[in-house]
Amino acid sequence: MVDIIRKTKRELNDAEMDTECIPDLKREIFLLEKEILEQQQKAKFLQDELAKPLNVHRWRKLESTDIDTYELI
Repeated sequence: MVDIIRKTKRELNDAEMDTECIPDLKREIFLLEKEILEQQQKAKFLQDELAKPLNVHRWRKLESTDIDTYELI
C-alpha cells in the first residue's frame, strides 16, 4: 500500500513539473506565430513590389542629367 502511495505521489510530482512550463510554451508559440505573420507580410509586400514596381521611369531623370552615365547603363 505504501509503495502505491509513493508511486502515485511521484507520478503527481512528475505531472506537476511537466505542466509548469505550459504557460511559457504558449507564450513562445504566440511569439513565433506573430513572427511568422510578419515574415509572410514582408514576403507578400516584396512579391507585390516585384509584380508592379512603383518607379517605372527611374532612368528618365538620369538620361537627361548625365549622358555618359546613361550610356554606360
